[in-house]
Amino acid sequence: MHAGPTAIYALTPHGMRTAARLASLPDIQVYAPTSLCRAHPGFTARPFERLADLVGEIFHACSAHIFSGATGIAVRCIAPHLAGKDRD
Repeated sequence: MHAGPTAIYALTPHGMRTAARLASLPDIQVYAPTSLCRAHPGFTARPFERLADLVGEIFHACSAHIFSGATGIAVRCIAPHLAGKDRD
């Protein structure tokens, strides 16, 4: 297991509400599309333009990744960074 924050990717308005509830837990970092960040100015999330690029940048620096969105998107974003089911 990697030492580091837990990354939460809020990909929808509902995901933002879920992330808002989890954000008070220790060592949580929330990421959301720039458009969602603009629509929810009272909630602190780090904006991103391309999810796959963000996941590639921070994948190994985080201890866990939580995606609030479509499963297929999550799988496509993490797949290139996995070593194998016996090691991840």
